[in-house]
Amino acid sequence: MESLHCELFLAAASKRFPFSSKALSTLRLLGKPPSSSDPSYPSSQIESALEAISSFACNLTGDYHAEDSPYQTAINIKKGWSSSIYPWVKFFLEGLVLSEDPRTVMGLDLRDIFLHVLPLMLMYPETLDDITAESRRLRGVSPSFSFLMTRAWLYVVDTVHFPWCPWSALLTMILFPDDKDLEEFIGAMDKLNSSGTKNVASICIRLLNHHARHAHKMDNLELRGVHGCLLLLCGCFHTASPLYYPLVINGAVTALVNLLTAFIARQKTLARFDVNSPEFTTAISIIDLIIFHIETCLSGQLWVAEALDAGIITSFFKAERLFDFDESGRSQREHGQRSCWKFGRLIQRIGLYFVYPGVLHRFLHSVKRVEQSGLEENLDPRPKCFLQMWAVYKRRADEVHGLCITLQEARRITCKYDECDSKLQILEDNDSEQEKLRYLRCSACKNAVYCSAGCARKHWKARHHKECHLLAQAFKEGRPFPTTLDLHFIQCLLECFIANHQHKIRQDIEAFVHSSQSSCKDSSLVCDCDSGFDPHKRPIALVDFDDVDNPDPMSEHRLSIVDLETAVAHDRVDQDQIQPLLNGIHNAKEDQLVVILFVPGSAGRPEHSWSIVDILNLPRAYETDEECSESSDDDEES
Repeated sequence: MESLHCELFLAAASKRFPFSSKALSTLRLLGKPPSSSDPSYPSSQIESALEAISSFACNLTGDYHAEDSPYQTAINIKKGWSSSIYPWVKFFLEGLVLSEDPRTVMGLDLRDIFLHVLPLMLMYPETLDDITAESRRLRGVSPSFSFLMTRAWLYVVDTVHFPWCPWSALLTMILFPDDKDLEEFIGAMDKLNSSGTKNVASICIRLLNHHARHAHKMDNLELRGVHGCLLLLCGCFHTASPLYYPLVINGAVTALVNLLTAFIARQKTLARFDVNSPEFTTAISIIDLIIFHIETCLSGQLWVAEALDAGIITSFFKAERLFDFDESGRSQREHGQRSCWKFGRLIQRIGLYFVYPGVLHRFLHSVKRVEQSGLEENLDPRPKCFLQMWAVYKRRADEVHGLCITLQEARRITCKYDECDSKLQILEDNDSEQEKLRYLRCSACKNAVYCSAGCARKHWKARHHKECHLLAQAFKEGRPFPTTLDLHFIQCLLECFIANHQHKIRQDIEAFVHSSQSSCKDSSLVCDCDSGFDPHKRPIALVDFDDVDNPDPMSEHRLSIVDLETAVAHDRVDQDQIQPLLNGIHNAKEDQLVVILFVPGSAGRPEHSWSIVDILNLPRAYETDEECSESSDDDEES
């Protein structure tokens, strides 16, 4: 809220400069700002310049009995911006806002006044015919203006200064109104973050947490400010943005889930507003933006697990006000734009990562909490599209978890050390020592898992001391490699998948062999193999676990049999895997299958999908009922 001193200052400025032309003339008479001054003890020249700038804001808003029209004020600002106004704006930004805080009350008051009036004055393009054209002209004729305004916005939102709402509206509506302009804002944010001038990621996280704490008591102006902040961050949360990883590493997913919870699960937040009020409309837009940011962030196993830990599933079942709004018919949004459909889409995104034990177990824990607390049973209204998606992925999670239990009962040992004596050994049920087996994890990289301290020491000497630092660094940068347990579980899922679809695989291979005669060879693909061996005639199985639209991890639609050219040309096959693929084709026996598996998540790189080249034993063909009958008849005749 404005201070009394600020109100008195604005009233005096409006009285001294009732017309914008007089304020512009005064700035021209004052000339250039001083090269150096102490903001704690401002001179009369500085105070006069601030009064003139403040009068522009008063004339545009019509406050404090301003006599000039907003349109005429905007024309005068446009006319005198480059020569008289911007030099003073730049002076105040650099001297009052972006330097050390003033040491006196007078200096602090002047800073507060400037931060209050600047966004009001810079909204002048709204009164002109072409807002976007004037906005771009304003940035074009003002050297370093975008960079200074971005720094100032970060200062305002970091300190939660009272004009943070108008500042967010200014940057969203005037300075960076569309995606092309927003790239300039992202560039300035990245420059500040990479130079160490500002910890942009931490500031954004604190801002989101502040909004989450105060969402239940925000008025329409503050809600519009939150909406503006989330619009500005759209480019930051994009996976191609240089700020994406700094944000998610610093806890952006948890902050976004907490903000979503504050708006959809805390009854006080939406219950205050009528569904036809502008406040409710703004809140719905905020929720849509939060969901958009969360879905963008759910592009790796770490962030999906973090969202589940933050309670995103239970929040969905507390969004009864939103479900009531969607189901009542008062919502004019299409089906795909409704909150219940978007929540189902987030569950679908989470289900993609069931191939990771950590995500699977967290999801099942969330299911247990929802069922035990009665949230699912007592949900009213009951949105059909959301509950259908929820039921599908609960069933899929149970199926994958059943495979987990089967593997545990088989007592297959997981160990990072390749030469482990007990690796993949089937343990006897009566072996009491093995029943108490406790795995050890490398405390540095959080990746390698061993069945014993002896294996850990041997693997450290043999190899792990070279790769541990790289694995730890990738984890800290938000691009973790799959852990030993992850790889073991994914490998077992792949084996189950191949076993389940052995008949289809054999049929597809037969069809491939018949059509391979006309396949062309790519001379650029070479392999150190015997003359006469043609890698192009070897069928390759592509198994896609990275298909978000297919809820069944064991669906046969995830499988395709292709030739070498098709496999190598696939956009998700890395170049460094081509040679291992060729070697695998050469080394595979006749009854073995060369498989390329696509897995969601990162593997040490920014890409959100990685692939495995493997050679698996093709399951023994089973007999059909007709074959069994023919075999039985032959036995009787003989």
